[in-house]
Order: sequence, then structure tokens, then C-alpha cells
Amino acid sequence: MPDSSQPNILVFCLDQIRQDWFSLHGHPFVRTPHIDTIGGAGISFDRAVSQCPTCIPARQSLMTGLDPWSINMTRNIGKQTFPEGRPKLAELLSDAGYQTYAVGKMHCYPSRDRLGFDDIENDEEYRLDENGKPHDYEQYLRDQGLAHRMSSHGVGPNQYGWRLDSVPEEHSPTHWVGDRACRFLERRDPTRPFFLYASFRQPHPPFVMQPAFWEMYRDKEVPMPVYGDWCEEKQPIHWQSLHQKHRTHLWWDHPHEIPDNIRAYAAMISHIDAMIGMVLGQLKESGLANNTWILLTGDHGEMLFDHKGFAKATPFRGSAGVPFMIRPPVRDVIQNEGMERTLPCINRSHAVSLTDLMPTLLDIANIEIPADLDGKSLLPCLEGSEAVVHETLPTVFNDNYGITDGKYNYCWFGDNGLEMLFDHDEDPREERDLSELPEYQEHRTRLRKALHDHLAAQGDPRAQEGELVVTGQTFPVKHSNLKDKAMHRGRC
Repeated sequence: MPDSSQPNILVFCLDQIRQDWFSLHGHPFVRTPHIDTIGGAGISFDRAVSQCPTCIPARQSLMTGLDPWSINMTRNIGKQTFPEGRPKLAELLSDAGYQTYAVGKMHCYPSRDRLGFDDIENDEEYRLDENGKPHDYEQYLRDQGLAHRMSSHGVGPNQYGWRLDSVPEEHSPTHWVGDRACRFLERRDPTRPFFLYASFRQPHPPFVMQPAFWEMYRDKEVPMPVYGDWCEEKQPIHWQSLHQKHRTHLWWDHPHEIPDNIRAYAAMISHIDAMIGMVLGQLKESGLANNTWILLTGDHGEMLFDHKGFAKATPFRGSAGVPFMIRPPVRDVIQNEGMERTLPCINRSHAVSLTDLMPTLLDIANIEIPADLDGKSLLPCLEGSEAVVHETLPTVFNDNYGITDGKYNYCWFGDNGLEMLFDHDEDPREERDLSELPEYQEHRTRLRKALHDHLAAQGDPRAQEGELVVTGQTFPVKHSNLKDKAMHRGRC
């Protein structure tokens, strides 16, 4: 029989959300009052990373507690199933008696894989599944007579540029996820604990937002991107390719393009924040708040034009950094002297990863944690433990490598040998490259060796005879058309 005294678990996941874009972390522009109540009443890990900062591998790590090398996915691969024979988060919670439900973007293959959840209602943006069938959100729009408006804003998936949404707010994908989450809370089995996973597809591009939230920022002065002392001479080849593809060379001197894209990014985040507020309100009205743990994270970040870069897939903090907030039930804090003394807290000392989400949730549910996970439970951090969670955390996307110990972030690019070193305590937006300064050679050498040793253990050919070796360019620097990124259906 399930133990009805076990705590409930609610996880919010945002797509392509920067770690620093919350008022809780001092952002001067975006408004996130409801998200702030999660980290602001618990713990917010300021140095959390996505070890493969792109959608599909990051989500597999989140659901398995395994890093990119353990899931054999160090780049975005659309048609790769989850590793066989390895337990998944929802699977273990379901087996322990939890009622498990997920809504929103899952980004898995096959697209109807339930990943151990009792039920999933998915939103895979503009994609049909592998059988040519619509996902649940698109089917919902069809039922409402609105499918023709789903993509009539005219900006393709992954394409940069901002538009007002062509779907009314109450039928938007962000509202749909919040509404379905509330419906689950209303209809849940009261004899079982629950695991609710609410996954929003935004603020992933295209930057499409609702008019009411655009109005919040339309006339506001925008905090503009930062340009590091390295960004002219050390542009990754990956970025060069993206600039050609998206024609962003036309943006840099345009008076409106970058500021308006930043405003649109903020508007999408505030819309998500409002829907999170709605779910938190439903949780409270249902009498569940005092026995529910709440976590908020994202799959990866967004450079958002810092250092003349954009998108994801690089080891820089804007791309690889993710939010990781945990709010215990008030009851648990009061009963735990260590938590009551330690929380709330913005933790800037521990390097943590998306792989830590699964063991943390299993620990919360008092379920045995599989011994071979790469992630670790973060519950000791909530009680004030100063023990190191991870000595270092490597990141990878194809030829783009990084490794961090929480304070220092070392970046190395296997296609051209560029390397950079940043001090996140003194320089959180990575404006000053320290890799060539004599006083930082100890840290550069230490982290470079740690990255080499990790790659060598994985059999990566870029680690040879104690050195990191350039193996050639992977990303072609040439123009490519939009192809599958363009709109194929849903036109007015």
C-alpha cells in the first residue's frame, strides 16, 4: 500500500531559461514574484549547470540522474531513446506508490514514451510525432478551432525574432500547462502522494509572447548584453555558424532588434511566472502546500546576445547555467533544526547539476537511490552541509567543452583550440578572460587537467597523451536555409 504520509513533489521546468533572469537573483529588469517565492523560501543554487546544454540530452539527464557520457548523448540527437535498463525518475516514484503526471514539453523519443509517468499530456511545439500525429496541445487547439493560429505568428521553431502570439492568452501553451497542472491537483487521488512535472516550452525561441505581458516591458529601458574583453578575438566556430544561419550580422547595429528580443524574453518569463503563481495558488487552496516539496529548474540557458553570442550549446554560464531552486514544505523546515537555521539561502559555493535532481527527489520520497547515478542528493545542502557535492562538473556539446568547480569556469573548444577561464565570484557574466594571466595559471592548469582526465576516461579522442588535442572543425561556417525550421502547417 502507498504511504499517504509521504511528501508530494511538484517540479517546474522552463526551457532555455538563464540562471540569472529572476528578481530573486537581483536581475534589474524581469519580474518573477511567484518564482521568487520558491527559491526565496528555500534554497537557490547559483552555480547549477546543464552538463550538455541543449534540449534532449539535458532532459534525459534530468530524468535519469546520468551525465551526457553515461547516456551516450553529447549533442542533440532527435531519435535516440532513453538508455535501456536504466531506471527513470517517474518510474521509481510510480513503483513507490506515487501518482505521477507530466504536462508540457517532454522532448523524448518516441514522443509518446511515458517515461514511467502514469500519464503525460505533451506539447512538442510545432512538431508532429514520428507517426505524423499531433501532440496533445495541438490537439487541444484543434478542439478549440484554433489550430490554424498555432504558428501564424510566422516565426519558425528555433528561429530568432519576436512576435505577439496569434493564439489568445487563455489558449496559449504557457496557460495550457498551468491549467492542466491545476486540473491534476483538483482531480488527484487523495490516498496517494503525487509527483507533478509541469514543463513549459518557453522562453525557448521563437520569442512569441502574449500582448498583456509584452505591455509590461514594451517601454522599459533594457539591460543590454555585455561584451567581454575576449569576444572579438575568441569567437567560437559554433557561434560563427549560428550568425550565418540566422543572419544576425544585421542585428548588431539595429536600434530595436536586440532590445525588443530581450523585452520579449522577459515577457515570456513573466507569463510563466504568472502561471506558476496560479499552480501555487491551487496547491494552497487544495490544502497540499504543507506537504509538498517544490523544485524549479531548466534544461539549459540562453546567451541572449552576451559576448555577441546567442542560443545554447556552449560552456559559458549564459548557456550552461540553469536555475535550481528547492522549497521544502514549511512543516519540514520547522521540524528540521538544520533547515530552519540554514534556509532561505542563495548557495554560491556548491557546483550542482541537473543530474542531481533525480537523487534529490528520491531522497525526499525516502526511496533508495540507485548506486550508479552520476548525480547526488542535495538535501544535505538544505541542512547547512558544507561538504563538496561535486569537485568539478564537466560540460559538453559536440566540440564545445567546459569544466567548473563552482568558482572557476574553464572553457575549451576542440575544433580550434580556443580556451578561456573565468572567475564566477568576481565576474559572474564572464567579461574578463583570465586564461593568459600568469597569476591564474594554476587554476587554468588544474581545470584543464581535470577536463582531460574526464575525457580520457570516456575514450574521447581529444584527450591524448596528457593533452587536449584539436581534431578539426565540426560546424561549417556557411549559410544554410531554414529547411525544417520554417512553418509547414498551421497557417491562417
